[in-house]
Amino acid sequence: MGSLRAAYSLISVDVLSAAREHQARARFGNLAKSNFLIFAASPPCDSGNLMERPPIYDTVNHMFRDGVYRHDGQGRRKTDLSRHRSEHRGVHRGTALSGNKRGIKAAFTALVALSLAGLLRGSDAADIDWVTVGDPGNPADTTGFGAVPYVFQIAKHEVSNEQYVEFLNAVAKSDTHGLWSESMGAPLLRDLGQGGIQENLPVFAERTGPPGAYRYGCLAGWEKKPVVYVTFLRAMRFANWRHHGAGSGGTENGAYDLAKGGLAPREAGARVWIPSEDEWYKAAYYQPASLGGPTGEYWRYATRSNDQPKAVEPGSELANAAIFGHMHQFRLLAPVGSVPNASSHYGTLDQSGNAWEWNEAILFGTKRGIRGGSVSHPYEYLESIVRSNARPEREYPSTGFRLARRVPTGAGGLP
Repeated sequence: MGSLRAAYSLISVDVLSAAREHQARARFGNLAKSNFLIFAASPPCDSGNLMERPPIYDTVNHMFRDGVYRHDGQGRRKTDLSRHRSEHRGVHRGTALSGNKRGIKAAFTALVALSLAGLLRGSDAADIDWVTVGDPGNPADTTGFGAVPYVFQIAKHEVSNEQYVEFLNAVAKSDTHGLWSESMGAPLLRDLGQGGIQENLPVFAERTGPPGAYRYGCLAGWEKKPVVYVTFLRAMRFANWRHHGAGSGGTENGAYDLAKGGLAPREAGARVWIPSEDEWYKAAYYQPASLGGPTGEYWRYATRSNDQPKAVEPGSELANAAIFGHMHQFRLLAPVGSVPNASSHYGTLDQSGNAWEWNEAILFGTKRGIRGGSVSHPYEYLESIVRSNARPEREYPSTGFRLARRVPTGAGGLP
């Protein structure tokens, strides 16, 4: 794609000129063949300080929505795309045809049988691995993101299923706050807004026992894969639990005051939290030029590269590679850290691909940010210029999260 970042403009196939349509198809292939909104490449900016941001990506409907941002050195201006917008829909339940109900029940019964056979097991999760993100006071990227004035730590990996199940077993015996989702444990058929029924959805955590004595277990083979179907609210409660030292720690305050809802700001004394968009962006893409980084000091992908990563299978030893490109194949999520040499400058893994990740950004006054692309999307969505968003109560089969935390006072971190 050349050494310069392309600027993007949002267009609709039905209004493309023949030349622009040809250009879009050449750039995005089958993505440009739908009747939805797509990217089309515009001439690259020669100064680097003017670019039109892509719209926010709809993780459910595989399309972009909700706004285009122009970076003109004087802040971001939202372009009105109201004629293209619709509500960012969550995972829809109850949309399977009645003839499928018997099969759904049978499949769920089979999962229970697996549990009784010992194939589902409780979690003894390892602790979170952390990497330090230094270089405080770094400049922002041309996108406006990435500047962080302090040292902090971020999880090397996305939160895994076994870590989330450990959390459930610690605090959700009654599950008052809905920390477990039926989506995690039942192979239900859902209409994901794609014009049909999706069956290839992840199933990884079963709940057994009566209310007040719930127990949770990971499906064998899913322990190390990133937890998905996690709303931002569930991620906030997980962060609060870690803030209090895990174990029997509380979930309603600490890093976030849940009485303020899913848009609650991070508390000043937070010890563990969901990364801000700048923190997440810096950990993924920043590398000082003096330490081998690119001109401008930000990579396009979280693999220390401006070149398209290679789609690989888990276990690949390639450096510029990621888990992506399996359209709608949500069950092909890989164990966290499955491409160990494809790290960011600071050592994080999977910030490009595998699972989308929540961040603290608030967009349009009602939604939280999501970044990184996933196993079920093409490489374009792994780029640093792509942002997504959803309401804090939404859950998706390809969206998880990772945590960040403070470093000791005196090391340049938060006081």
